[in-house]
Amino acid sequence: MNQKIQQFFTDKDKLWLAIWLCGIALLTVWNALFLNAPAFERVRTGFVNTMLIALLVIGITLVAGWLIGVAVYFLERMRNSAAYLT
Repeated sequence: MNQKIQQFFTDKDKLWLAIWLCGIALLTVWNALFLNAPAFERVRTGFVNTMLIALLVIGITLVAGWLIGVAVYFLERMRNSAAYLT
């Protein structure tokens, strides 16, 4: 058990994910306690919209990078490197 906890604190990605999730949970509880219902709904909607936009940006970037990689591969196979090297 001690080794698992020690490993958790040495894995920085897991540690920062846990810190971020705890922070979001703490802010959600705080907002639920001290905001009125319409304001809390707007904060929650804003958070969800932000996460959706972030996921869309990641997806679009992934597709664009893959398409550019495939295009560069085929340009190199055709020995036409002038199209992407300036």
